[in-house]
Amino acid sequence: MTKVYFKKIIFIFLFLNLCGCTASSVTSMAGNAVFSEKGFKASVNDAYIFSQVKAKITSIKLTNLSNVGVHVLNGKVLLVGILDSSLERLEIIKSAWSVPDVIEVFNEIRIGQEYTLLERSNDLFLESKIRAKLLLDSLILTNNYSLQVLKKDLFIIGISRSIEEKNRLHKVLREINEINKIVNFVVLKNQSLINK
Repeated sequence: MTKVYFKKIIFIFLFLNLCGCTASSVTSMAGNAVFSEKGFKASVNDAYIFSQVKAKITSIKLTNLSNVGVHVLNGKVLLVGILDSSLERLEIIKSAWSVPDVIEVFNEIRIGQEYTLLERSNDLFLESKIRAKLLLDSLILTNNYSLQVLKKDLFIIGISRSIEEKNRLHKVLREINEINKIVNFVVLKNQSLINK
C-alpha cells in the first residue's frame, strides 16, 4: 500500500469520525468497495474525494448546505441541489475543482428556487422507493449507482456492468411514474475504464 493511499484512508476515517457517522460509513464504504465494479482502490479514492469536497463545502458556511448533495464516481463529481445565489454555486464548484484527483464536475445546482419541507420529504420518499425497486431487481447491482431526487427529478451516476444492465436500469426507472425527469450520468464499465 502506497503512502499516499494510506493517507487517504486515514483522512477518510478522520473525516467520518468528525461527522459522527464512522461506523456506518466505513462499513458501507468497505461493503460497497467489495461489491462494486470500481474496486477497492477506486472506491477509496472516490470516498477521499467525497470527504474532501464535503469538507471544503462545509468551510464555505452556506445557510442551506443541506440542500446540496455530492456524488463521486471515478473522480467525477456530481453536485445536485438548490442554493440562493449563483455566487454560492460558483464557490461550491470551485471548491470541488480544487480537490486533487477530481477530473470532472457535473453542476446540477439550481438557483433561487423554493424547496419546502414537504417537497424535501416527498423527494426522500421517492428516493427510497427508487432505491428499493433497484435493490429488488436481481439484474441491477445497486452498489454501482448513486442517486438523488430533487423536486421529483432523478439524478443518477454510476457504472453499469453491461449494456443489458444499463438498459434494464433505464426501463425500471421509467416505470416509476412519480419521476418527472431523469438526468443520467451512468456509463458502461468499459467506458469508465477508458475515461480514467
